[in-house]
Amino acid sequence: VCNVQNIKVSDIVQIFEQLYNKTSKFRVVNKGGSPSVDSSKIDGIANRIGIDFDDNYVRRIIYKYYS
Repeated sequence: VCNVQNIKVSDIVQIFEQLYNKTSKFRVVNKGGSPSVDSSKIDGIANRIGIDFDDNYVRRIIYKYYS
């Protein structure tokens, strides 16, 4: 199962910074573009089992497992 929305690594880092109230130090290295994943085959299954890939999905999951 994959999220239907791509999220940048820097956005994930920002969520952790907010969660832990810390500022990270990192260097961005451009290694190409983001992958394009066709999630159309699992969209119905995700909805049926209650997975909601809304704009806050990644934040919710990080807070659920790391707070």
